[in-house]
Amino acid sequence: MSEPNSISTQTVLIVDDEPENIRILIRALKSMCVTTAATDGSSALEIVFSINRPDLILLDIMMPGMNGYEVCERLKENSDTSDIPVIFITALSDSFDEARGFEAGAADYITKPFKPDIVQARVATHLELKKHQDHLLTLAEQRAKQMIHMERLASLGTLGAGLVHEINNGLSTIIGPLTILEDCLIQVRHTFPGSASLIEKSMQYLGYMKQGVDRINSIARSMNRFSRRDDGQKGDFLCEDCIQEALTLCHNKLKKNIEVSKHVEPKNLTAYVDKRQLEQVLINLFINAADAMSSVKKGLLDITAYHGQSIVRIIVEDNGPGIPEDKLENIWEPFFTTKNQYNGTGLGLSICKGIIEDHGGNIRAENRAEGGARFIIELPLSSSGDLPSQKKFETSLS
Repeated sequence: MSEPNSISTQTVLIVDDEPENIRILIRALKSMCVTTAATDGSSALEIVFSINRPDLILLDIMMPGMNGYEVCERLKENSDTSDIPVIFITALSDSFDEARGFEAGAADYITKPFKPDIVQARVATHLELKKHQDHLLTLAEQRAKQMIHMERLASLGTLGAGLVHEINNGLSTIIGPLTILEDCLIQVRHTFPGSASLIEKSMQYLGYMKQGVDRINSIARSMNRFSRRDDGQKGDFLCEDCIQEALTLCHNKLKKNIEVSKHVEPKNLTAYVDKRQLEQVLINLFINAADAMSSVKKGLLDITAYHGQSIVRIIVEDNGPGIPEDKLENIWEPFFTTKNQYNGTGLGLSICKGIIEDHGGNIRAENRAEGGARFIIELPLSSSGDLPSQKKFETSLS
């Protein structure tokens, strides 16, 4: 059980038609919690149904007008107030019907005349239970929303795989004719030397078309790898490949007014990860950075990966407005977002944190002195455990 000073932010509503009883209870509870009071059932219901609902209600049974049983029943009938615990107050001289009280929804009862230590113990117990109940409900809601989010991701993965299949089918009808056309142009150039200038121009445009097809094919392959359903096996993967795959999938988001700078040292730097999950984290960070830099005239996304001491460190920086200092810790909470309701669910960074921690690593955020945000990911070394000599990329962040 928590000490009284640990639950001082919780609120207890005292309902009694005798002002002296209210004063006694307020004195007994003043060091434990916030108290408010009502002298009749109707006033109590008005308080409970207001915006600031109490965490616990001490409710007198014998009151003029609406008695305690009726008030409790009204509270338990409403889904918004049914979870508020009610402790009945009864005098020893009253004929208290315990069965009726618990049937009405009471959690406990205390008797008059009040013994402060008994009142404090009962209130502390039920406030602690209420705190844990609220916490469990919040976790359940978060889990339900996360499950919905993951189901949507799974659906997108299925749709993505189907889309890639259709793209590949379409590309196959282009690649073949382009190759044939290239051969035809070469033959024409040999047969009609006077058309060399026109043929060279046509070959140049043909090259642009082939580059475009290669680009589409590369994006399709990346989408297929990312959306593939597998068992999430971890292994030694090149950081360069993970970063590049994520950049490929974010190309459309990053191509406008954003310069991408990438530094991986050494080039064969590996981390022991689930490649698809690490790419998911990087994609989220890249998209968030792009959104943050939407108001910047010239955006800069800088990605650095290198060996730290017994770790692999990946740093993602942007030159956007940065993160409000008072929100640096909140950004990891599920459903917290600084974006509007149409651009963010508030789940991305929470999921990223979970993925990195599941890998035995950690992720943190800070603001750069020169402006913008910096995200630092630290992951276990590859299973080989070899540490190359540290390069100039080993900065003050080590």
